[in-house]
Amino acid sequence: MAISDLKEVLESSHYPIQNRFKLLQRLSKAYEAIRNYPEAIATYKLLLKSLESSRLDQKQIQKLKIEAQTALDVCNKKHVVNGFVGIKNNLTEQENEWDIKTFHQVNAERW
Repeated sequence: MAISDLKEVLESSHYPIQNRFKLLQRLSKAYEAIRNYPEAIATYKLLLKSLESSRLDQKQIQKLKIEAQTALDVCNKKHVVNGFVGIKNNLTEQENEWDIKTFHQVNAERW
């Protein structure tokens, strides 16, 4: 599904509220994939809130919350780095390496 399709479905009132988290999860990943971090951040926040309305058991909710929060943290960091290019140049080699490893670990777990 394309971003526009996901947004259209979310804006309609025909999609069950308890399953809305699934669309938000896909949409947040799509925004992150195209490096639209402000939208990814906002959508991950909505995803976290939407889990309250889901019919998942607590274990599933907790797992999704951890995944979404981790992705949100990565997006926040990437957004700051992209917004202030000079910051990335000031990172130590170890910090840059950690940043790259974290990004790949998060994405490997999600996909």
